[in-house]
Amino acid sequence: MTGRFESVDDLLADARSRLTRLRPDEAYGEVHAGARLVDIRPSWQRRHEGEVPGSLVVERNHLEWRLHPRSANRLPLAVEGQRAGKVARIGYLLLAPLTEKPSAERQAFLQGLREIGYDEGRNVIIEYQSAAWNRELLSDLAAELVARNVDVILSPGPQASRAAQAATKTIPIVMIVEVDPVESGLVASLRPRTNVTGFSGNMAGLGGKRLELLREAVPQISQVSVIWNPGNPAANSEWKETQAAARTLGMKLESVEVRRAEDFVAALPRIARRVPVAVVMIQETLTYAYRSILAEFTLKNRVPAIMAGQSLPKPAG
Repeated sequence: MTGRFESVDDLLADARSRLTRLRPDEAYGEVHAGARLVDIRPSWQRRHEGEVPGSLVVERNHLEWRLHPRSANRLPLAVEGQRAGKVARIGYLLLAPLTEKPSAERQAFLQGLREIGYDEGRNVIIEYQSAAWNRELLSDLAAELVARNVDVILSPGPQASRAAQAATKTIPIVMIVEVDPVESGLVASLRPRTNVTGFSGNMAGLGGKRLELLREAVPQISQVSVIWNPGNPAANSEWKETQAAARTLGMKLESVEVRRAEDFVAALPRIARRVPVAVVMIQETLTYAYRSILAEFTLKNRVPAIMAGQSLPKPAG
């Protein structure tokens, strides 16, 4: 070490000696006077010791990049401070991992909030809960959001939506699903009289159309590898449609089933060894998260590929 400190421990001891530590009753008074209390404990500790009502949860590993005034991912309160008034709390429950850099979908969600006057950390707090592909965790994570008394739960994907439904019958749930919500049992009708609303990206009938587009673009196509998740009801429906279209078009399909993240990563080398004429990826929560990997694979191996919408990233250059 250089300067007046002999070690890192000495530097930390000096920094801690200049901290103002509040007793619980003093912290309570500061909050009621307008201060914002930030809870940096990890989720397991909050579950064990209890939540602090009204606090802003920023776990220790995220503290610097969420509260540093110069961080690209800072909360607005890091530079603006907290204004008086009611602060809404949104629970964000998802199966996929939560990345430090917001995904395009999460960026759109935050932008939409800003457009209607809600800024994260100023007048809305977003409680993120990610299962990181471990479906067994979704029920506990949904229950934790309910325990935090959030005002609404946003649940991208059918698995997260079912977990949220099982956890509460009173907190509004906004689901974003690829399945037919009635056929999959998420709601009884398209006008449900429950706490569930949202929208569906169900695209019934398009599985066969994609094969037709491939045949039109590459007439010599005879074999197609189809990457899909049998654990998703919507994917099952589209797989059946794709099979029917393949029979009509005289194509041979190879079923590449991916149920977990590791399945997807392992599938691509197998596909590369077989050198398929084309790849179709049936979109749902898991496969969509790995769309950029598929794009890199198809570009590297010069294999035609198709999936829903404009989901495959465009190559650079």
